[in-house]
Amino acid sequence: MRDKSVSAAVGEKICRCVLEHKMLDGASGVLVGFSGGADSTALLHWLSGFCAGRPIRLVAMHINHGIRGEEAERDERFCRSFCESRGIEFVSKKADVPALAARSGKSLEEEARNVRYGLFSEALRELGLDRIATAHNADDNLETVIFNLVRGTGAAGMAGIPPVRGNIIRPLLYCEKEELVAYCRENGLDFVTDSTNSDTSYTRNFIRHEILPRLRQINPAAAQNALRMCRAVRMDDGTLCGLAAEYSLSCGRKRLSELPSSLLSRVLAREFEEFSGGLTLEAAHIEPAEELIRSQRAYFALSLPGKIRLVGDRDALYFEPDPRAAIKREHFSVILSPGINILPRGALLLLPNCAAEPAEYIKEYKNIYKFFKKAFLHSDKINGVLFAEPPRGSARMRVRGMSRTIKNLLGERKLTMAEREKLIMVCDGGGPVWIPGIATRDGCEAQPGEAENLLTLYYFYS
Repeated sequence: MRDKSVSAAVGEKICRCVLEHKMLDGASGVLVGFSGGADSTALLHWLSGFCAGRPIRLVAMHINHGIRGEEAERDERFCRSFCESRGIEFVSKKADVPALAARSGKSLEEEARNVRYGLFSEALRELGLDRIATAHNADDNLETVIFNLVRGTGAAGMAGIPPVRGNIIRPLLYCEKEELVAYCRENGLDFVTDSTNSDTSYTRNFIRHEILPRLRQINPAAAQNALRMCRAVRMDDGTLCGLAAEYSLSCGRKRLSELPSSLLSRVLAREFEEFSGGLTLEAAHIEPAEELIRSQRAYFALSLPGKIRLVGDRDALYFEPDPRAAIKREHFSVILSPGINILPRGALLLLPNCAAEPAEYIKEYKNIYKFFKKAFLHSDKINGVLFAEPPRGSARMRVRGMSRTIKNLLGERKLTMAEREKLIMVCDGGGPVWIPGIATRDGCEAQPGEAENLLTLYYFYS
């Protein structure tokens, strides 16, 4: 019996990955991260064949990270030419990753990754597509597992690279690097090589060139075995997270202290991420938190990342901003003008004499931000110009017949620190006029049906 061609074997693995994880079900457009390397070249070639004859728009996107000078320019020219010769839609973006990394203090690897996914998401919105396909393969997954293991991780880190994360898909995850190189050669596909991939001063490159070959000496199926382990860990982690979702800090210390560590640790991690607005807890934080929750101490306060602390007060358990560490909040003051006003915490739309919803703004900005609040104000009750700034606790606003401090108004809502960080305060010469979702100054609120002196405000935020 004749052996299967490399193309057929790789194609079967990609199809299995795509079908098992429903990667392209209902897709209308796919943005492919195209570096010009063997992996992304194989991915783009396969997807171009898959999308042909299907109502799926395919766009290749190349990102020049500004790291390798002329070599990076060469790669961009190659990618553009590759797509033009095959009739594949192509876009490119440039970023100065070294300068961004210097400002952020992050490594080049981490900054490049953040830039990449940020630009992918931006292009997805601009082009009206609904999937981002990246060329991560089985070797990349094994590298990630080893990297996480050495750095210190739990189940999430040992689960490796997820086949699907939101609108990001990884169709090559079942394929190994050497298979993808062979696929390109068999199909006559040229590709480029990034010279920095051989620099073992980068952690991932060291794992790739020094560790993986030794693992394959022990077992040539190391990458495939890692995939099986990652799948099992993801399944177990999903089950445990589902069980942990039935509990929260409001259940109280006594009830939570009776939970096994596998559930309590997930409750703490999930609740902290929600309270902090996206920060994560590591084992070094979770273990002492569990120990204190199970202890006999009537009161404790444990400092955590993000200037947050976990407080246990008898049976009560909650997160709060750490009062021992002053939280430096960003200050801004933006004078508002008709139309869209971009703010550090979102965007504010100001429309004089308009009661109807401005469909063009609503549609565009609802795609960018998750939420919006609106207010109708009497423009003749406004004292001078309107401006937006962060809420100041000492400022006062007359609400329901009483002069209230902003601190008290927010305190009544029992907002988390993350929720407070999203708030803005719209003011005029007389002080606060509107805090979205919280309060409007007495006498300023109008009805949408009023035809005269109507001022409509929309605040978009995530």
